[in-house]
Amino acid sequence: MKLMDRMDTLEEHLSPKELVILWMREAHEFGDLATYGRWLLEQPDDAYPLIRLPRLFYEGSPVSKSRLCELKDQETLRASYRDLLFLYHLHSVLNELVRSVRQELIWRGLWAAERRRSLLGQQQAQDGAVPKGLSR
Repeated sequence: MKLMDRMDTLEEHLSPKELVILWMREAHEFGDLATYGRWLLEQPDDAYPLIRLPRLFYEGSPVSKSRLCELKDQETLRASYRDLLFLYHLHSVLNELVRSVRQELIWRGLWAAERRRSLLGQQQAQDGAVPKGLSR
């Protein structure tokens, strides 16, 4: 069996958590989500994660192999879909939170640097000397 065939077989039997991790790895290979999003726009609709991941999970489930499935199997499949979508949503929300916090920290750092420069300038004016790190 070829390596790619083995990889395809493995991907067919992944849990919702493993599928989301596989998607995260794919998305992070692009460096940032904006680049990944632009790449997705050029792909067919079935490449989008919210279409592809549930399809991959369903195709790997025992339910897809039979025409009729038990109520218990349907409930298990529905719960797995819910887990899959929750993990995808959680990843998206956390990424947005990290981006917003990072931007806030950058602004606070810039403010602190400007405040330090201002205080050093005030001290210089009072002392009549040039503090270390500043030049006239």
